[in-house]
Amino acid sequence: MVHRRAIHVLWAVSGVVVAKTMSSHHADVDTVKSRATYMRSPDHVIDQVSDPNLQLKSVQIFFRHGARTPVRTIPNIQQADWDEKTLFEGAQDTYIDYDLCNLKGGPRPEAHVESTYRKVRLSGGSFKGQLTARGMNQMCNLGISYRKHYVDKIGYLPLDFNSSDIYFRSTNIARTIASLRCVIAGLYGTSLKKQDADHVKIYVSDSESEILYPNWHSCEAVSIFVKSVFKNTDLIPGVRHVRRQLQELIDVHEDHHHLDMVSIRDNLIARLAHGLSYPTYFEPLLDMIERHAVDITMFTMIAHKDNHEKHQHLFPLMVGPILNIISENIVNAIEKKGSPKLYMYSGHDTTLMPLLAALKIDVDHWPPWSADLILELYENKNNQHFIRVLYMGKEQKVCGSQDVLIPYDKFKKCLQQFSLKPSDYAKNCSNPVQ
Repeated sequence: MVHRRAIHVLWAVSGVVVAKTMSSHHADVDTVKSRATYMRSPDHVIDQVSDPNLQLKSVQIFFRHGARTPVRTIPNIQQADWDEKTLFEGAQDTYIDYDLCNLKGGPRPEAHVESTYRKVRLSGGSFKGQLTARGMNQMCNLGISYRKHYVDKIGYLPLDFNSSDIYFRSTNIARTIASLRCVIAGLYGTSLKKQDADHVKIYVSDSESEILYPNWHSCEAVSIFVKSVFKNTDLIPGVRHVRRQLQELIDVHEDHHHLDMVSIRDNLIARLAHGLSYPTYFEPLLDMIERHAVDITMFTMIAHKDNHEKHQHLFPLMVGPILNIISENIVNAIEKKGSPKLYMYSGHDTTLMPLLAALKIDVDHWPPWSADLILELYENKNNQHFIRVLYMGKEQKVCGSQDVLIPYDKFKKCLQQFSLKPSDYAKNCSNPVQ
């Protein structure tokens, strides 16, 4: 059996086949476990811009939700105890009052995706995909770190919440809405308790029009490709070998079930995040499972960097609408159209991964809980504009730039490669290329 002996495992990384023994994996396995249990400190430092003469004009933040119950189970493996009475206790400071509305300010649309998570309960009574108290505290800490940077340190945002300063948007899914609530509580919780405080509005889209993740539910071209990939993930270099090992390990016959490594990773990481047990024979395989889950997911989004040109027409459908929003927000700030100081978008791993790829930031691991991507617009005394991008608080060199401050024109061209206006997105979705 796989877990009873040291074996050599092959997998593809950036087109190079690498061989390692299980006994040499400890550092990588520990890294995976560390990301799974990651709890951002409220004192987490966001890199400060190097040029004090630059004026911050606009901020856009995209973040992944906090730790949650799994959205998938592993066949032939006993479920963990997802106790609904204990998992959601201990996050009292994360609750605030807010209104949920559609993108035009009207009533909240039906949450069709969320309803799929509530059809069956996990062992212990919890529903799938629900933000736990640990996840709530992760997101509250994220909000506190934003306050310490944008309010206390650089004075970009005011001390008290002003609804005209910040635009809040989330996917119409409970865990992302709750995550955004927690971030707002960390950022402005004390201010919002005041009797005359402005009211918080969170905007959500209906699931058919959602663009904060690749929408394989409503975009036909995306749906066809994603289904074809998950029907046979063995087409992705290195996956077949590891998948067959895992199927042998958990005694799932290949003819009966085509094992999904993304699902296995999801379940194991959720267990690790909450200190719940899992079969010990998975331990030395955690790094491999993580690597291939990333490969499979990135393949579905950009047809993988080693095979990008073949399906490059699909990538704009995965990320183009978000890039269009980012571009419009920047233009509105430059043209001083009374836009908010801060745009905050609560999403998923599948929100961040294609965004990172579009910005040419290497996606070599799964974005951890509460991972965030910040895009800042700066202006100098000559009215020239620059963009600074931060991933998890650290400055990034994006779009091939050699500097962390990239001229706006160069950044604009980088986004235009994949950006799609709503009309073009709708047209391209309905005309899939086979």
